[in-house]
Amino acid sequence: MDLFKETNTACYTALIPVAFFGALAGAHLSLPLAQILHLAIVWAFLNTVAFGIIAHVKFEKLSKLHFDCDIVNFRTAFEKIAQRRLGATKKRAVHINLSAAYLQSGDNAAASRVLHGPIFKRASKTRRMSAPQEFVYHNNVFALYCETGDLEAAAQALGQMENILQNRWMLKTVRKLYQEMLAPQRHTLNMAGGNYDGAEEVFTETFYKSEHRLHKVVAKLALGKIYLHQGKLAQAEQAFEYVVEHGGTSIYRAKATEQLEKLGKTVCLPPEKRPPFAVFSIRERAAMIIYCGLVVCASLFALVGTFAGLW
Repeated sequence: MDLFKETNTACYTALIPVAFFGALAGAHLSLPLAQILHLAIVWAFLNTVAFGIIAHVKFEKLSKLHFDCDIVNFRTAFEKIAQRRLGATKKRAVHINLSAAYLQSGDNAAASRVLHGPIFKRASKTRRMSAPQEFVYHNNVFALYCETGDLEAAAQALGQMENILQNRWMLKTVRKLYQEMLAPQRHTLNMAGGNYDGAEEVFTETFYKSEHRLHKVVAKLALGKIYLHQGKLAQAEQAFEYVVEHGGTSIYRAKATEQLEKLGKTVCLPPEKRPPFAVFSIRERAAMIIYCGLVVCASLFALVGTFAGLW
């Protein structure tokens, strides 16, 4: 999801040399060139602000899809983004999110193709991934191997995640966030191997501390499995019903439904359906077109005025 923030940062960084040379020309030249450069700076700044707002809206809307467990539309959105021409860093960020969408929709084969595809093979050889990006990548690999039952490979991926957290250049806030992710992952691996010791406390804490709906759903599904293992059928049933109610279009809803049916319960909720996702509504698109038109008209007016000697 960082690709939109990275794009915004790159736009602002590109303005630095333009602003420098424009200020230099304005200080030493009394020619129309200086005025044109100043105009160019203003025009570039306005466009950068506009694209920054657009990028922020995109980021928030895509984040909300994930937050609301709308995995079908989240997956569709990133499949479309993945088809665009992107730089290597943005392409990796998109494919990391796409692999997560495949995992959370139950398409392990597609997730495997993405995670073991040429994009990440090249990145592993050249070591071009940042520490946070590499951590999330190995987290998705870990989830894939847990789903497919390859616990040895899952343990190796978990070890890679622990090693990445030793990177001294990682921000403390990011390291703390990722460290909190490790405890549930360790217990997920232990549970896959039949060891449930301490798992209830960890997933209960995760459920109550997390503000992310999808994370709550995952924690509740794990708690349902733990209660089943402990023979607490009533609590297990409540946990699975929570997942069915809040799981959206994720695979976790289907897994909880399957567990409830094994317990002899009939799931009465209709299939979860969400309207097709559009990043921008018709009104938002119209506003952007009007804004771009105003910027172009203002730029042309100022340029004509500069050459005519009006300013």
